[in-house]
Amino acid sequence: MKLTSESRGDILIISFAEEGSLEASNVIDFREAVMGLLKEGDKVVLDLGNVNFMDSSGLGAIVALRRRLSRSEGDLRLANITPQVRTVFELTRLHQAFEIYDTVEEAAASFVRMEKTLELRGRREGGILIITFAKEGVLEAGNVMDFREAVMGLLKEGDKVVLDLGNVNFMDSSGLGAIVALGKSLAEGGGELKLANITPQVRTVFELTRLHQAFEIYDTVEEAAASFREYAGQEIN
Repeated sequence: MKLTSESRGDILIISFAEEGSLEASNVIDFREAVMGLLKEGDKVVLDLGNVNFMDSSGLGAIVALRRRLSRSEGDLRLANITPQVRTVFELTRLHQAFEIYDTVEEAAASFVRMEKTLELRGRREGGILIITFAKEGVLEAGNVMDFREAVMGLLKEGDKVVLDLGNVNFMDSSGLGAIVALGKSLAEGGGELKLANITPQVRTVFELTRLHQAFEIYDTVEEAAASFREYAGQEIN
């Protein structure tokens, strides 16, 4: 298998040089070829325009690639997916776990648009801290440290927190890790975390990792806040 690469600033575009498949018989070759192109922290657009068939092994290789990039503060976007391959992503619901663009140009531009810093807003209602993302965006390796610092600036010991994820349209393993760490930190200080208003894309990530079973997740912020009051048997002051 031959892959080609092109650098556009700090973005690496990886393409399949010839039409073909990504499946069990060549997935090792794909992994080796990709590893030979990557540097730590790379932002990668994977152009799948020449891939006309993909099986579960191919999907697994792409999932593994994103995990590897996330661990080194990189990221992965997919572009130019053929109808056959898009169907495979949709059947496995992985189209909700990746950012997929019609063209390489759109995928590359998404990195440029993405703000590395993020803004959180906090308000207190009846002793409950509600944290909201001020703008639509992502929670991933590139901004997870900003998220942690912003959250820590809002918290007090023992806080009961509702995290409103309505403006988060993508989350990777680093983002998940930050939320898990927040839950643990609150629990250690006598507080608690509940999640609300999760987008379908992010809910899929929670379900794929089975973390939807580890958190209390509510459709609305109001329902999440009310659950604290019901648990206490009275309004929290």
